Amino acid sequence: MAEEIHALELNNTWTIERLPPGKRPIGCKWVYKVKRKADGSVERYKARLVAKGFTQMAADEGMSRKTNSNYYWG
Repeated sequence: MAEEIHALELNNTWTIERLPPGKRPIGCKWVYKVKRKADGSVERYKARLVAKGFTQMAADEGMSRKTNSNYYWG
């Protein structure tokens, strides 16, 4: 996780801002994955930080929302 945080900081992935009054930040969570070689042995461990998208509000009719890499219409 330390490597992932360091990479996110180096890439300027985010900036720290003050939230407008009455707004709450979107949560995040770590997702872990084990990459394996063809013989089943462990090649490496991966970790990534993802936003919890289920907290977003519904869009108005006709507006598109993006979730993961898919678009769908609300």
